[in-house]
Amino acid sequence: MEPAPKKRKYSSVWEYFDLITANKVKCLLCSRELGYNGNTSAMLRHHRALHKDSSPGDSSSGEKTDITEAIIAMIVEDCLPFSIVEGSGFKKLVKSCNPSYVLPTRQALKAMVDKKYNENKEKAKATVSASSAERLSQVQSQMGRPTLKLIQEVETRWNSCYNMLQRLYQEREPVAAALAGLSTDISPFSSNQLNIISDSLKVLAPFNDATIELSEEKCVSGSKVIPMLTMLHTALVEEEEIVNMSTPEGITLVECLKKQLKEKLFYLQSQTVLLMSTMLDPRFKKLSFLSPHKAAEAERRLTSECASIIRHTSVAASTSSASASTSASASSPTESSQPQKRGSKLWRRLDESVQKGKTHLHL
Repeated sequence: MEPAPKKRKYSSVWEYFDLITANKVKCLLCSRELGYNGNTSAMLRHHRALHKDSSPGDSSSGEKTDITEAIIAMIVEDCLPFSIVEGSGFKKLVKSCNPSYVLPTRQALKAMVDKKYNENKEKAKATVSASSAERLSQVQSQMGRPTLKLIQEVETRWNSCYNMLQRLYQEREPVAAALAGLSTDISPFSSNQLNIISDSLKVLAPFNDATIELSEEKCVSGSKVIPMLTMLHTALVEEEEIVNMSTPEGITLVECLKKQLKEKLFYLQSQTVLLMSTMLDPRFKKLSFLSPHKAAEAERRLTSECASIIRHTSVAASTSSASASTSASASSPTESSQPQKRGSKLWRRLDESVQKGKTHLHL
């Protein structure tokens, strides 16, 4: 059996149908969809029953295409309604030009115009994008800067939004100069808009670092969830460049993120699995909770859990477990066990707490 695309060459009924999926076709005259199983019998029956005024092969495919394209161009250029194909005068005009040509329905014509619009839009975008990128590259070279392309946001990757804004702000001068040399309605960013982008980057930098840190790890431990969110909240509250926002939009962004982080932490710090894993992680223990109350609650839960386990074990095992637990509790976190520091000082607060704990122990 010949594959579906080749049947278009041998059956003239394909002039009136379009293959929309592997097993479905659409009539170009009435927009009705029919099942398709590799032959054109159903299509021929449909055409003869509903469109008997026109028979496949009455006019050449090329001539029909030219007429259809001309109608589409007329509607687009003169801003005419699609209902023009239903007017008796227009029908007479077309019939006098080519008696065998069958006008498409209003719905079919709209679909053709939409398709043509999307095709031309993509071509225009490609042309404008290429010329804009070329112009930006020229300006960067003239300014003695490295040639860097702008980054597009990807909906499924949060970091792409941050990276897009970061690159745009970094290349703000070449971008403004490139736009000034192009025939476009796009205006360069105002100083206020650039200040908003700058504030947004400062606020989102810790979140970007946290995302990168977690994505680089092959096995992310649950014990890191609460400390990570706590450090993000701490950054929003204590980092000087974040506290001193220069725009109302930046202040609003900080307040919204702080509220959401507190709500998320309130919920997660009540989850026994995350609470216990954080307490048992020698890097964090009680130092990574947002409030002393939550840290004390975690300690009580862990103590109760340990006591319950001890009661159900033998004396020897209990003694061994108690000894190991005492040894682990007495040891302080080492420098090598601390979370990796990143450019946003995400873990600075935790590091300072650990150092204070060490000093207190030595005293």
